[in-house]
Amino acid sequence: MLTMEFINYIIRKLYAFSTVEYTVFLLFFTWVYLKIKQLVQNKSVKLWNIVNAIFILIFVFVVLYKVVFSREIGSVVAKPDFIPFSSYFEYFKGENSEAFFTNRANILLFFPFGLFFYDLLKSKREIIIYVVCAFAFSVVLEIIQFAFSLGMAEVDDVIHNTLGAFIGYLACVYVPKIQITIKK
Repeated sequence: MLTMEFINYIIRKLYAFSTVEYTVFLLFFTWVYLKIKQLVQNKSVKLWNIVNAIFILIFVFVVLYKVVFSREIGSVVAKPDFIPFSSYFEYFKGENSEAFFTNRANILLFFPFGLFFYDLLKSKREIIIYVVCAFAFSVVLEIIQFAFSLGMAEVDDVIHNTLGAFIGYLACVYVPKIQITIKK
């Protein structure tokens, strides 16, 4: 059974990736996920729905653990930051040296949302609903962080979380097309 220390260790290692390693990891993760999907769906679509539901539950648990449960209530008392991309402004002024790291970490954290929730869409036109769901989940997390003083509530986090989910969705759409092109 996975322990919380092991999950934290894996997350810290992923956050420390360079941009190239990060991109390769996301593509590899997508490929592995889609291969699992292909193998399970060949046996049974119903079985795939169960496996995907397990992936979704694990994703939600990891996100809630990382953003909410691993932090002490009242540990960060700060007012919310509603200025979009303020972390980049702070970075370029030399006030926030970890802006790119933090924003990339938020993209990475929500990338699986794009993969795991992809099969819930009935058509490609529902992408707006899908993005709104990722956005809403992120907003709820930021509200919880603010309400219980668990971390900084920042609009940049919402933007990058939503972007991560959208990139995960695009990976589900385009990685299989790349595989088909390579096979031909």
